[in-house]
Amino acid sequence: MKPILELDRVSVALSERAVLNNVSCAAVEGEFIGLVGPNGAGKSTLLRAAAGLIAAASGMRSLSGKNLDKLPPRERARRLAYLPQMRPVYWGVPARAIVALGRFAFGAPLTEGEQDAAAIDRALADCAAAHLADRPASTLSGGELARIHLARALAGETPLLLADEPIAALDPEHQFSVMALLRQKADAGRTVIAALHDLPLAARYCTRIIVLNAGAIAADGAPETALAPDLLRDVFRVDGAMERHGEETALRLGLMQR
Repeated sequence: MKPILELDRVSVALSERAVLNNVSCAAVEGEFIGLVGPNGAGKSTLLRAAAGLIAAASGMRSLSGKNLDKLPPRERARRLAYLPQMRPVYWGVPARAIVALGRFAFGAPLTEGEQDAAAIDRALADCAAAHLADRPASTLSGGELARIHLARALAGETPLLLADEPIAALDPEHQFSVMALLRQKADAGRTVIAALHDLPLAARYCTRIIVLNAGAIAADGAPETALAPDLLRDVFRVDGAMERHGEETALRLGLMQR
């Protein structure tokens, strides 16, 4: 199966500081990849580089076999959606108008057609946010706004979704529901790459884990192998192990014994 996204020895420097160092990875259709690592590991930078939002100092980035740097912006936007970590809203526009921005590459919100309207409504429903559609975005809580922004990213119905901390600011119920939703999208054939801090939720829902540490890939594989006890101690400075509970496997974490 050909990769949807491929990074080949990609390095990124920001303000003359190396942030990503010779990173190579690929994602194929139907994967839900959890991108994890300690603060400052380079997770957000990797997602921005994969979306073509920042330049690479070296290496090649490909989207569906095409050079990402040579794709016109509209074509790129029809192939991938990006959910940034920081997503402030300063205007009291209806929440639905924010979701409609996810269809910009297809014509909406300026010329919203029936397909656009249907995709926007599906995204709002998927994120349990249909009841927020007419609310001014500036009046929404942090968790409500997080769901609206996720709906915006989903509204494009792109083959690839890059999401930076999609469950930040959400209560436990909505964290579970969003992770289940992203896994459902992957199971239906889309490719999802999400930067996450909650390792147990990543282990439970993701099909694959990429661990970043100091700008390099420290592990890449199924959750039970990528989040091995030795790596958890070396990279995250915690003790942890996978435990079997009936049909499910859960990651248990605790403070590292010193």
